[in-house]
Amino acid sequence: MIHHIVMWKISDKTDMNLYQANKEILKDGFNNLYKLITEIHKISFHENVKLDDELNYDLSLLVEFKDINNLNIYISHPEHQKLVKIIKSLNLHRACIDIEV
Repeated sequence: MIHHIVMWKISDKTDMNLYQANKEILKDGFNNLYKLITEIHKISFHENVKLDDELNYDLSLLVEFKDINNLNIYISHPEHQKLVKIIKSLNLHRACIDIEV
C-alpha cells in the first residue's frame, strides 16, 4: 500500500469564516475525487484539534493506494489537477510525503 499524506497550513486564521470556507473547499473536493478516481483505495480528511499552535499544520489528507502506479494515475488525473489549481489559489502552505506501508 502507498500512503499519500498532505498537510496544509492556512496562513491567515484571523477570519474564521474564510478559514471554514477554505476547509470545506478542500474537504468537499477530496471527497468528490474519491467518487471519481477509482484508483483511490481510501481517503480521509482531518482538521488539527489545536488550531492555536502556529507551528502545526491545520488540515491533513491521507489517501491510500494499492500501488505507486495508482498514485501516479491520481496525481495526473484531470479532476485532481482541477482541485490542485483551486488549492494553489487559496495560498496555503503545503507539505507532502508518499510512503510505502
